[in-house]
Amino acid sequence: MFISKAMRVFVTVYREKSLKSAAEQLCLTVPPVSRMLKILEERIGEKLFIIERNRIRPTHAAECLYNQILPHYCALEKLKKTPERSLKLSSPYLNTLIVTDLFETLPVHPEYQTLLRQADGIQDDDDIFISLHSVASPSHFLIEYAELTLSLCCITSLVADWKKSAILAEQDIICQPGFQKALEVLRTHGFKGNYRRIDNPVVLQSALLKEEGIIFRIFNKIPSKLNTLPYIYRQPIFIYTNQFKKNSFQEEIVTGIKKSIGDL
Repeated sequence: MFISKAMRVFVTVYREKSLKSAAEQLCLTVPPVSRMLKILEERIGEKLFIIERNRIRPTHAAECLYNQILPHYCALEKLKKTPERSLKLSSPYLNTLIVTDLFETLPVHPEYQTLLRQADGIQDDDDIFISLHSVASPSHFLIEYAELTLSLCCITSLVADWKKSAILAEQDIICQPGFQKALEVLRTHGFKGNYRRIDNPVVLQSALLKEEGIIFRIFNKIPSKLNTLPYIYRQPIFIYTNQFKKNSFQEEIVTGIKKSIGDL
């Protein structure tokens, strides 16, 4: 309501790096978006974007303008009416059991809608970004590091022969240095099995309960029907919070994540 059409178009185009994607986000077609950008360039007296095939590249003038208006844009976004408020929570690992477990007990707020987004990198409008490794982040994001301890567990019937079982895990977890280090430790303790890739948290849990293997899981998320084995896997967690969009609900979410990790 307080953000001008020109400002919203410019910010959206800058973030999307595509006229078509920006137009879709704005519920417009490409021609009016192009016209508004042209008018803005005429007012400023600078070229803002360079068209390259199907993508557009911001100029230095556009980068300067974006960095100048971003704090004000975010502040005005906060003034939206309550039903429109949302908290954007992004991660490259939304489809892993680890992140699913972390988000399972997050607090809810009657005035906010929590939006989950699968993304490899941070966008300026993200409220919170969670990653299992460090990523490049804008200067207005606060970075916090924690270490998540995962315990090896299995169904009771596999306890005696767990060393011959497969470790069930997603590809995103298998490639983590911490997982590979834990696998090496298990080998030194007589583990003869290997890992089995299952890239779906629901199927992964189902396979676990069907006695198809063993799994590393957050200790306080292990069901009572499973047995914990004396081996752990330490996984780094990086939490990025947007300081321009800081509010009490964002702080509640981060606190909830830290509690799930065991960092509080």
